Amino acid sequence: MTPYRQGGLDRLCGIYAVINALRLSGMRLPYKKAQKLMDAVVEAMAETDLFDYVMLNGASHREMNFIFAAADRHLKKHHGIKLYVERPFTRKTPLADVMSWLANKTITDAGVIIRIRAKGGFDHFTVVREIDSQGRPILFDSSGMRRLNKLAETKGADGYYICARHVYTIRYEKCS
Repeated sequence: MTPYRQGGLDRLCGIYAVINALRLSGMRLPYKKAQKLMDAVVEAMAETDLFDYVMLNGASHREMNFIFAAADRHLKKHHGIKLYVERPFTRKTPLADVMSWLANKTITDAGVIIRIRAKGGFDHFTVVREIDSQGRPILFDSSGMRRLNKLAETKGADGYYICARHVYTIRYEKCS
């Protein structure tokens, strides 16, 4: 399975991360079903100023909450599926704690979305597939990134900085 890919300039990585995390955690989202989910989230955002904002600035926690809620509404209404999203860390959680948690997380139980930043303004939501034997995240990414080879302990340092407060788990179950 390969991740759905975003356009190079669209800043919609948050929506793609949600769709790809659901797929990685076992939800069957073939192209047409994924496209309808994407359309529903974009339409919900367009009803507010969030779509314009995300297209110009990218997403942060507020926008991700909106994306999760819009995806949940669509999946409940059309597929009888309920989403559960958790944010396990705070801003001050050390990278070592985040990496230890990721290494012990069963990715198939819940998709794991992370926000990564790097020098030069790089800011991206992606999905963690697993942690390799050297402790590096292997990704299921909408922009084609395969792994994070160099992690930074702090924002602005060389390497990719994982924003601990922007780590999300997303899981689903059939509504009763």
